[in-house]
Amino acid sequence: MIPLKIETLLKGRVVEHDRVEYKTGWNPNDIIHSICAFANDYDNTNGGYIVIGVKEENGMPVFPLEGVPKEDLDSIQQEIFQYCNQIVPRYIPRMEIIDYQNSGIFLIYL
Repeated sequence: MIPLKIETLLKGRVVEHDRVEYKTGWNPNDIIHSICAFANDYDNTNGGYIVIGVKEENGMPVFPLEGVPKEDLDSIQQEIFQYCNQIVPRYIPRMEIIDYQNSGIFLIYL
């Protein structure tokens, strides 16, 4: 999959669909379910993108962005990797912490 910049997803107002998911906060069951779906890629769509810290309405990102509390970033990343270690075959997602426009609003981008 060709990586998209977070600005492309948010400024371009990309609608949430089968390859892009916006998640308001850390909800392990929902997010790991999406990671598994992207990892399995049954439809051969080359996976997808998950952005944690973005509320969505009708599939569109809602501004101002919610963000993820800075103090939770490390623990959420560790939990994501722990859950992904349980996927068979093992799946290691690309993950990036974004300080959106250097505003102090942090997003986790997978």
